[in-house]
Amino acid sequence: FHAWWLDDSANRIIVAFDELTDEKIKIFKNIVIDSNAIVFTQAKGKAQNEATLLKPGGKITGENGSNYSIGYAVELNGGKGILTSAHGSTRKVQAGQKFFYGSNEIGRCLKTELGGSLDVSFVSVTNWNFFISNTIEIIQRELSTEIRYPSAGTIVFKAGATTGVTSGTILSTNYSGMIDGEIFSNLTTTNYNSAAGDSGGVVFYVPSDGIRYTVGIHKGGVDYDAPDVKSFVKAGEIRRLWGVERV
Repeated sequence: FHAWWLDDSANRIIVAFDELTDEKIKIFKNIVIDSNAIVFTQAKGKAQNEATLLKPGGKITGENGSNYSIGYAVELNGGKGILTSAHGSTRKVQAGQKFFYGSNEIGRCLKTELGGSLDVSFVSVTNWNFFISNTIEIIQRELSTEIRYPSAGTIVFKAGATTGVTSGTILSTNYSGMIDGEIFSNLTTTNYNSAAGDSGGVVFYVPSDGIRYTVGIHKGGVDYDAPDVKSFVKAGEIRRLWGVERV
């Protein structure tokens, strides 16, 4: 049988079957219970959760007016949330800042860091109408929770809310320099296409086994004189420095 509940107004127990037949009713009465208080009925469909999925590469908006892309799901100090970038098109993310999916608030930033080897914010998702997914936006493929460290020359992919999924080759795994007035180190550079609004989106790697491993989150360009060179923050650095667990 599919479901059962108490009909309070009729003082009856309702038992719904995916396929209501005399044979199934007979088996139920023999194995479970035979009672005049039970009414058997045909189920009209399966129950479904109606939570909206927050997917890697999807679009979220900060109350500071900037658009961001979803990175991937993590746990920080026992709380589950998503990672995105710490910089925005208008201003930096601040701790306590609200984030929205469409017009709906999904949660607040509990931790953010911009500089060194990090450009990342943790958004605690507290709206129970939203579910954090590992299905990559646009391509609808599963993102592995395993973190990898691909080397220079490896092809990686970025999923962002503006340009979607794009690919490029890793140029360097240890880039250092000043970007928008902040000093950064140990970034990875690549040549995939990206644009404003992609910041925070997941970067992943697909070796011969076909699994999409988590690699990092997209940061942006590194030099106005080299617009084709982009950078991302290593997922392993975020885990090492923040102690987050990939989930």
